[in-house]
This record gives sequence, C-alpha cells and structure tokens, in this order.
Amino acid sequence: MPSLLMAHGRSRRFRRRLVLIAIAAIALVLGLASIVAINAHTYREYNGWTRHSYQVQEQLLRTGHALRSAESGLRGYLLTSDTDQLDIFFAQLPDIDASSALLVQMTIDSPQQHARALKLRSMLLTRIADMRHVMSSYHRGGADAARQSMRAQLSAQSTHPIAAHIAAMEAVEQKLLSEHEAQRLHSATLATWFTVACLLSGVFLLVSAVILVIREQRIRLRSNDELAAAYAQLAEALEESRGLADRMHRLHLLSESLQNCRSIREALHILPPSLEDMLPDTAGVVALINASRNLAEKVAEWGRLRIHSEAVFTPDDCLALRRGQPYPGTDTRVKIRCTHLKPEQAEDADVTWLCIPLLTQGETLGVLHIQHIGEMHAEEHDLAVTLGEQLGLMLGNLKLQETLRIQSIRDPLTGLFNRRYLEVSLNRELLRSRRHGRSVAVMMLDMDHFKRFNDTHGHDAGDELLQQFAAVLRDNMRAEDIACRYGGEEFVLILPEVEHASALQRAEDIRQAVAAMKVRHQGALLGTVTVSIGVAMQDTQGSEPGTLLHAADQALYRAKNAGRNRIEVAAAAETATMTKDTD
Repeated sequence: MPSLLMAHGRSRRFRRRLVLIAIAAIALVLGLASIVAINAHTYREYNGWTRHSYQVQEQLLRTGHALRSAESGLRGYLLTSDTDQLDIFFAQLPDIDASSALLVQMTIDSPQQHARALKLRSMLLTRIADMRHVMSSYHRGGADAARQSMRAQLSAQSTHPIAAHIAAMEAVEQKLLSEHEAQRLHSATLATWFTVACLLSGVFLLVSAVILVIREQRIRLRSNDELAAAYAQLAEALEESRGLADRMHRLHLLSESLQNCRSIREALHILPPSLEDMLPDTAGVVALINASRNLAEKVAEWGRLRIHSEAVFTPDDCLALRRGQPYPGTDTRVKIRCTHLKPEQAEDADVTWLCIPLLTQGETLGVLHIQHIGEMHAEEHDLAVTLGEQLGLMLGNLKLQETLRIQSIRDPLTGLFNRRYLEVSLNRELLRSRRHGRSVAVMMLDMDHFKRFNDTHGHDAGDELLQQFAAVLRDNMRAEDIACRYGGEEFVLILPEVEHASALQRAEDIRQAVAAMKVRHQGALLGTVTVSIGVAMQDTQGSEPGTLLHAADQALYRAKNAGRNRIEVAAAAETATMTKDTD
C-alpha cells in the first residue's frame, strides 16, 4: 500500500511538472508570436514613414521646379515680350501655391518641419509678389524699369535662400529616415536576442522533459505513449519557432540587400538566389509591367519550373493582376489557371502554384509567380504573400528613387541631359583628360531662325523640331559623348578623347544631318532647318569649363554672323566680343 501511494504521488508530481513544461512551451511560442507581430508592425510603420518622407522630398522637388519654371517664364517674357512665356509664368503660380500648401499639410505631424514648411511658403509667396512687382514695373515703365526692379530684388534676395531652405528640409527628411532605420534595427536586434533566449529556454525545457520522461519510464512503463506524444509536440513547437525566426531573419536580410541597391536592375540580380533561399523547394519568376502598362515581362527566375510561364504576357492573362490580390487562395478546389501558364498536363498534377501581385502606393508593378511540389501549407502560403507585399514596397521605393534621379539630370522635352549635368560632366571630363593627356572637344549648337520657325508654325511644332534635333544628336554621337540642352534652342555636345580633325568631321556630319532633316508635325511637312556650330578644343582653350564654353560660344557667334548653317572653330586665344543674332 505505501508503495502504491508513493507511485501515485510520483505520478501526480510527474503530471504536474509536465503541465508546467507545456505551459512554459506555450508561453514561449506565444512570446515568439508576439515578437513576430510587433516586428511586423514595426516594418509596416517604418515603410509608412519611408513613403511619407519620399513623398515630402518629391513635393519639395516639384516646388523648386515650379519656382524655377515661373522665374524662367518671367525672364523670357521680359526679354522677348512673348506672351507664351507669360503664360508659363502664370501657369506655375498655382502649382507653387498648391505645392507649398501641400507641404504645410504633409509636415503637420512634425512641428519643426511644419515650421520650416510655413517659412518656405512665406518665402515663396514673397518671391511671387516680387516677380509680380517686376512684371508690373515692366508694364508701367518698360524693360528698363523691369530690369532695374529685378536688379534691386537680386541685390536684396535671390532663389538661393529658398533653395537652401528646401535643401535643409530635404536633409531633415533624410535624417528622419536614418532615425527610423536606427529604430527598426534596434527593434530587430531586440527581437533576435529574445528569440535566442526563447530557444535556449526551449532547449532547457526539452532537456527537463526528457529527464522526467526517463525517470517516469523507470517507474511506470505504461506512460511511454503519453510521454512520447508530449515530447513530439514540444519538439514540433520548437522547430516551428526556429523556422519562423529563421524566415524573419532571411526577410530582414533581403530587405537590407534591396535597400542597398540603387536601381531595380541591380535588385533583380540579387532576387533569384534570395528567393530560392527564402522559399526552399520552390521555383518561380518575377514579371514586371512595362512603362506602357500593356505587357508584363519576365525579369527574374529561380529553380526549375514544372509549369511553363510565358516570358511576355498581358496583365489580363494573370488572375492575380486582374483581381489585385493573390491567386489562387488557400482553397485547393480552385481549378481555373492563369492563361500565361501552359495548359494543365498530367505530369504537373502534383504542382501547387501561386501568383502574388506586387503592389506599392496603389500602383501594380508586376507579379511574383511561385511553384511548389506537392501541397503548399498555410504557413508557406502566408510567408509567400508577406514576401510579395514586402517585395512590392521595396521595388516601389527603388522605382521612385530612379524617377527622382532621372528628373534631376534630364531635360523633360528632349530627353537629353540638362545644364546642371553639363556643368558636372564637363568638369569631370576635363579632369580626366588632364590625367591621361588627351583632348576634349566642346560643340555649341544653335538652331537657325528658330524663333521665326516657332512664330510661324506654333510652339508645338517648335517642340517637335527640338525633339527631332535631339534625335539627330543621339544618332551622331558615341556612347561616351554627352549631349545636353543648354537652354532654349542651344545645345552643347561634349566629345571626350577626340582630336581636332575628328571633332570637325563630327560637327560636319551633324550639320549635314540637320540640313537633310524633314520636320513633320501633325502630318504636314514644315520645311528644312539648319544649325550653326561653334567648336572649341581643350588643348587650345585651356582646362577650365567656363573658358571652354565661352570659346565655343564665341565661335558660335561668328558662325551666326557669317551667314549661319556653318561651323566655326575657336581660335587659340578667343578674346573678341561679338553680338549673336538671337534668331
């Protein structure tokens, strides 16, 4: 009897300890799940702040661009009395007002940035009032009064304080991005340490459970099945915890790798191995929608596809793109297949597939297509959907960065580089030529009688002429040459590592190509045009960008005054001051 009582007491103590271990294991799993949920919330919050900062930076860029366009239109009107330039000035004023007001609204969550936005709006309104005063002076006293008013304003203020203020706000937004990134890294570090602690605790619980099982086996052999089941459940929970922590860690590494990329093309190089590592035993493709929004093109692939997917297909061919959500869902009874996949065959009956749209800020970038041998479990399905959501946000951020970078260095009408890029590139090429002992040629090109062409055929035809002329430049330049729109109908072509004779031949080829150009607008032939070209060589004009551009400009003046449709070369010491015919 005592032995039975002792055995019963040991059995009760065993059950009590086993229950405590199970509770501790459940607490560990719940703790890990809570950390994962908190970490996911942190990622979403960080992405929201990132989108907000990029939107503020984009709005700052638009505000500065609108101000420069308004000032350019006002100057053009004061110089030429062209009412179209005045229309440009008035067209930009609502954009400046709306952009500055939107900036004030967007920064209301940050008191310091909000104060800066209010100050920027005040500076912009003051600047607009000054420009209206200049225009009023022009109407009352003519060009001389307007110029006097402009000089008085330039002595008192300029756009530099506004540009500096915009740059300061952009720097603050960048700092906010860095702070949010630091907070995210800190949260990820805490989650990692907590996961490690949970795993160690789990191992301790596992060892304790094993000891209890062995001890109880010596006492009561009939409890083997129950103890084995408890051990298996605990091991499965720990394995799930390890797998979940490992997947979150891999997702974090992929996010860091994509954030370090500077373009979508660079990101596509690291996607296949990363996706294969995150989704083992799978294959798939990433397809992005082109700029025309009418085709989706395969840009990345990993693994061996059991079901062939078309390399190019329309967005309507994919049910996920058509519906705007993952397809198919977890319901395995769905039998309708996307038409970009080949018809169902007997050999792919055991393949499970999933299409996930890549979405960012309401825009569909493409689709992530995944194939899995056998049934895809709910955890794997959820991981794939989460990965698709994160991938869409990351690619959207890269696309926005590329757009902002292109807008800052490209002329929107011709697609050539702008004057800011010219100044940086010319200085770089001159420094490079000095190191290697090679010459650089600079051409300054001006369309002959462009104002007359514009007045005769209209501004739309003038824009068409400038675009066709830019195409001629692209067709007659090397990959290392740099073509820029200098302003209006003036263009500059930088020719690195070129000799004097080759530069002149290149200029002659361009002159002949322009003379042979047939300008058409709205189906009508508008006649022929010519171009005057001034050429300056670094080996004769020195190595300063300003000196070289001035020499090419003086040579262009001579070409204009000598009858147009010709090429003039800058002399070794270009000192003459000539007046260029603006037509």
